[in-house]
This record gives sequence, C-alpha cells and structure tokens, in this order.
Amino acid sequence: MTPRFTPWEVTAQHPEGAPKSAPEFRGDWVQAANTDHRHRFSVSGAYPGHTVTQADDEAKTTVNQDGYTAIRVNLPPIGFNKARITMEIEITTGNTVKVDLLDLEVPAVVVIDPGHGGSDGGTNSISGKMTEAQVVLDVALKSEGHVREALRAISPNYKLLFTRKTGVNTSIGEGAGVAPGTSRQGIQRYQGADIFLSIHCNSGVASARRVETNIQWGKVPWENLSADAADQGNYNHDYDKVLGQEVNDLVVGSLRTHDPATPDNGVVRNTNPRLVAHGPGVLRDSSTANGNNNSMTPAYHPLRSALVELEFISNLDGDALLISGKSKATPTNPNTWTSDEVREALAAGISSAIAKVIKQ
Repeated sequence: MTPRFTPWEVTAQHPEGAPKSAPEFRGDWVQAANTDHRHRFSVSGAYPGHTVTQADDEAKTTVNQDGYTAIRVNLPPIGFNKARITMEIEITTGNTVKVDLLDLEVPAVVVIDPGHGGSDGGTNSISGKMTEAQVVLDVALKSEGHVREALRAISPNYKLLFTRKTGVNTSIGEGAGVAPGTSRQGIQRYQGADIFLSIHCNSGVASARRVETNIQWGKVPWENLSADAADQGNYNHDYDKVLGQEVNDLVVGSLRTHDPATPDNGVVRNTNPRLVAHGPGVLRDSSTANGNNNSMTPAYHPLRSALVELEFISNLDGDALLISGKSKATPTNPNTWTSDEVREALAAGISSAIAKVIKQ
C-alpha cells in the first residue's frame, strides 16, 4: 500500500498553502477504536474464512482451492486519503509478479448548516426585510456551486450535504420523533463528516456589529484556556481553530470588499457560563463524529467544525451588507452594492475556506 494523495500545508513562504513534497497518509491506524482496523490490512468481515498475515504496510493471504481469497483494506477515514494497492502473486515457488491492483480513495464529506429555519427565524433584521434564517439559507444555497467546483478540482470523490435546503428547522440533536442521522448532529455522525460549517447572523444593541467565528472549547490548551475546560467536549480543538480562522478571514475579506469598515472579532470561544458547560450542540465533538461514534476517534477521523456569525443584522451597516444593499456613495464609503452580490461573495469565500482546509 502506497499513498497517492499529497496534502497541502500552510507555511510562512506559502501562506495560501502549497502541496507537500510527497504523497502521504493522514491519520494514524493505531488510533482506530476498532482494533481490527489498526493495520493496513485485516480479515474481511464480509467474506470471512481467509487467513491474513499482517506486516507493517503489507499482508499475505492464500488463495483457497476454489481460487478465491478476500482481504480487508483499511484507510484512516479522512477525506481524500488515497492508497494504491499492489498485489504480488506467487506463480510458482519463488517466482512472483507484482500488479498494481487498484486505487482506493476515502470520499470527502462536507456538511453545511444554515442555522435556524421553519418557525425559528433566528434574529430579526433592523430593516425587517429578511430574518437570519432566510439570510443564512440564501448564503448556503449560493455556496453549493462554489463548493462543488472547489472540491471537484481536488477529486470527484466527495459528498456535499446540507442540514436544510428549505425553510424548515432541522433538529439539533436526536431524541423522540427524530430519525437517526437526520438531526444537525446526526448528519455529521452518520455521514462521517470531515468538515461541518454552521452559518448564522448576529444581533445585539443597534451600535454593535462584527464578524466572528465560534469554535467549541476543548482539551488542547489555547492561549489562556485553563485546565477547567478540559472536559468541554472538543477533542480536536486545534483542527477547529484552523477551519474557524480560514472561514473568518475569507468572510471578513468578502465583506470588506464592499464595506472596508467591517469589524473583525476573529475566532472566539464561548464565554457564556451555560455555553461553556454545554457548548453549541452542533460543534460538540462528543455529540458528533469525533466522539465514540461509528468507531471513530479524533486522531483517526478529525472532524473540523466551526460556526460563523456573518454580521449583526440588528445594525444598519450590517443590514445594508447582507439584506438592504447600498445604492448611493457616501463620504465614508464610495462603494455601492446589492446584498445579493454580497451574499454571493460570502458563498464564494466560504467555499474557498473549505477547499483550503480539507486538503491540509
């Protein structure tokens, strides 16, 4: 088994990212929760009865008298991990021939979550023209074509999922009356998501405005994060921070193209005591794909998740960006725009962030 996917890395010389020097596997087999999957090859569960002798990156099996054998190939389930399987056949004693049998690739899974929906409109805009739920759904739907194009440029082997594509309110978690795998948490878990991005707008006093991106508190210390937060349900904090920062930067950049005064609050953690203890349910790894679900562990399958607050639509300037538009130049900002153009730019920025992070 040899790697066939070359991940990207961000360095001081290549801040936008560049391919590493050689293909490699991401993830660590020994971190698999299922001990049978801690080797590159193992006995097939679908076709049992065939002996497999394991080594570091190869295995041996014997063809039975009917001319059949079976072997299971294991790859860490990280999107776009790709392996070439080479088969060495012993034709006669001591006489072998190698054949490149096939390439196997793990499909990348991206989940986009337009917040709220249905009877839950989220926050109201100061203009009253659109609700938060309507704004974020429009941005999410506009992102679909951009994300598909960006992922296809990497590989055609991907899945792009939405927690909603209409004006419905998808449940956060599973419970009475919620079918498994249909909630915002369940879609991540059952589909084996690599990236989960929840899109929201903010509100507050009329003067408040900013872009910010939330990630869940976690076990990995970050800045002044104390040991008291070690059980906050986020096992791969640093992965989430990378996604959050990339999304935040591109959202801010998209908005500042129109309104250079758009404030940037960066990547933030929850400070509300209730949220610190429980966190946004859609981001908490212990409830999604990084907990003990589907035999996943964070080192084996690091789901990256973040929640972006596009702007304060309770603020006149934030509303002008996302909802009402700006038809006249002003002394402080000569730019004009339609909000449809702004939402399209946001969708393009979000897709670029997803494509950049999923390759790392």
